[in-house]
Amino acid sequence: MKNKLTLSICIVIIGLSFSSCSRKISFNTEVRNRVAATNTSLTKLQYYVDRNVELKRVVSSGETKVSSGTIKVENGKSIQIIKLKRNTPGVCTAIAGDKLSISFEAEDSKSLIFVMPRTGNIKSSYVLQLASIDKNNNATVNYGGTVYQVSPNGIFAKLKVKKSVATKVNVKKSKMKGRKL
Repeated sequence: MKNKLTLSICIVIIGLSFSSCSRKISFNTEVRNRVAATNTSLTKLQYYVDRNVELKRVVSSGETKVSSGTIKVENGKSIQIIKLKRNTPGVCTAIAGDKLSISFEAEDSKSLIFVMPRTGNIKSSYVLQLASIDKNNNATVNYGGTVYQVSPNGIFAKLKVKKSVATKVNVKKSKMKGRKL
């Protein structure tokens, strides 16, 4: 009995150790300010999305070329599905105030906008900016100039960065040489 209790305690401690050593943290105003203090451009950071996001749209019969995603036929309609997996790396292609355009594909024009919510809390994370949302949580985003429906889980997508980015501190050292008469 004592060995089982000791083993259980060890497993809990190890689990807590791994969860507290998370390598990615939410990108929020506090982290953005720390990055700015190191004179690092936001376009030089590696961003990640915190959850799976699925974009979906009906492809009209006149569209013959679909550049990304997969095509699926549902009820006689062609549906384009683009999947963005959790922890997919992305880069910032444009900054407009509190809005960041993050591209997870090779084309800069194919980006999602993440924005700081108007909560006033500096620890609120940058979230996916929705073009529209209705009372049933059916939401859309603009992606590459086209409107897509967003999966229910994707509505709450947040940006993350590596923890080391937020804790990086630039220190400049110099030594006084002294002064003689």
